[in-house]
Amino acid sequence: MDVREIEQILKGKDEQEKIETISHLSDVFESYNKSIENFEELIEVLLNYALEEQNLEVKEEMFDALANAVTYQNVERMNWDSLEQHLPQLPLPCLISAINILGMTHDQKYLPTIKTYTEHENSAVKGEAYLALEEMEHNRR
Repeated sequence: MDVREIEQILKGKDEQEKIETISHLSDVFESYNKSIENFEELIEVLLNYALEEQNLEVKEEMFDALANAVTYQNVERMNWDSLEQHLPQLPLPCLISAINILGMTHDQKYLPTIKTYTEHENSAVKGEAYLALEEMEHNRR
């Protein structure tokens, strides 16, 4: 699948097709294949649509796929600033994944933002923020 095909699916209205495509991407990210064609562009497209998606199930699936990408692939050259800027608008399950994603980037510029979520009223968000800080501390770049 190429990036344009995936983008067309994510733009479309077929929720089931979106979920199947995202699930496939998630599996690819989770694989040991470290040379995924157009990886950075793919992540940018997925992130942009994840931030815009209105269907919560599809949105959560997208954030799970992005979390797999930062866990299993090299994302050092990626810019996650738009994710950081959208944190306050994210629904709870996506917010938890987003904090995880920012922590897994190991980019110290996200540290102040993550620290603010250690004061969040939701214990799951707070816990994820502490885990993200710990991840960043152990893997400074």
